[in-house]
Amino acid sequence: MYLAYSDGQFAGGTAALRRSFAVVPSRPAFALAVDLGAGVGSVMWWRGLFTCLILIAASLALSPLTRAVAHQNPGTAAAAAVPIPTATITPVVNRDAMTVAATSVINESLIAALVRSGAGINEAGGVARLLAPYGDMARLEIGTHLTLSLGGRPSPYAPRRLEAVSVTGPGIDARVERVGATFAIHSKRAPTTAPLHLTGRAGDGIFVSASAAGIPPETIQTYLRAINGRIDFGALDPDARYSIVVERARAADGTVKFGRLLYAGLDSQDQSARMIQWTVGGHDGWYDADAVSQARAAGLAMPVAGRLTSGFGMRFHPILGYSRMHQGLDLAAPFGAPIRAAASGTVSFAGWHGGHGNFVQLVHGGGTGTGYGHMSRIAVSPGERVVQGQVIGFVGSTGLSTGPHLHFEAYRGGIAVDPRSMSFSVAPLLDGAQLAAFRARLTQIIRG
Repeated sequence: MYLAYSDGQFAGGTAALRRSFAVVPSRPAFALAVDLGAGVGSVMWWRGLFTCLILIAASLALSPLTRAVAHQNPGTAAAAAVPIPTATITPVVNRDAMTVAATSVINESLIAALVRSGAGINEAGGVARLLAPYGDMARLEIGTHLTLSLGGRPSPYAPRRLEAVSVTGPGIDARVERVGATFAIHSKRAPTTAPLHLTGRAGDGIFVSASAAGIPPETIQTYLRAINGRIDFGALDPDARYSIVVERARAADGTVKFGRLLYAGLDSQDQSARMIQWTVGGHDGWYDADAVSQARAAGLAMPVAGRLTSGFGMRFHPILGYSRMHQGLDLAAPFGAPIRAAASGTVSFAGWHGGHGNFVQLVHGGGTGTGYGHMSRIAVSPGERVVQGQVIGFVGSTGLSTGPHLHFEAYRGGIAVDPRSMSFSVAPLLDGAQLAAFRARLTQIIRG
């Protein structure tokens, strides 16, 4: 730009710049691109609009032609359009027979397994109803084998015709074949059933040893619960021998299914148990062969191996800080030591009982009873029938207690008495015909 006075003479210096001046822009060079948003109506604006219209017309005139070209049949002079037909897929009617083998990997129903293998649901239902008397068709055992003979498809959208099916697995081994419009059992082989007798060394670990022999974990757990009330595992001789008898069914294909635990036995130098399930006084449970037949008299058995620290009578309570009646015996013993029933009876209470902490009360008949307090853990439930010497809990220090010990009470006619004065005869749990039946069943299971 140029700076000039109003009289047209150029001058320089700061004083001159402070005077009035005019800004004269330089003229831009000619350009095709014109801003149509500025100077509307001016000569330059009209020239830019004219240029824009020329460019649009030129682009339309020079664009390529796009017309649909009809498909021409080769070899014909006429340029006739040929329509392209829509493609469709038609199912093939396959009339060839086939055989399908499948194995159940989940506890599915027989109907679901047959349909999954290619059979129609109606025919699968007919086969399942036919085999229902021979096993649980609503829940096949894992590993059950199915072999299906399937015919062809009678129509494009119909399932294959089921001609025959063989079902082989734990508890079932049968073949069903088509007879006209229905099915019939062609052959059925019952699985062989023979109890499995297993013995092992307890020092090797009962759970590990029995698992290695193929006994299911749930069966081993049932065994351990059964003998828990008769055996002190903490004092178990490593050379002790355990015995397990469990139901077992073997199918024709060699598949094995285990059933109920029949016998739980253990023999050691100073401990033994021979347990089977039996019903005594309306209660089902595991009972020892000796406990149900032996009558014990003249006093209660000591419930825990410990030393007497406090007797029956008035005493100064170490926690409450005053004297009051001590209605039992305090027997000091290691924490977790097993507590055994002083006599056979029924559990009338098992749970938390104020200052007694975890407490178990037994009734023995004839108005007599016993109580066991401060347990760390209770091993019985209300209404359960127990035998003398059975573990009913473990030594602890719950409730108002200064350390691990057992508070042992005895009652006569509902009144607490000194347990050392108790003397009464305990009749056997079973006698006569009931005891004979128990022994016969025990012998049958052991001998197989």
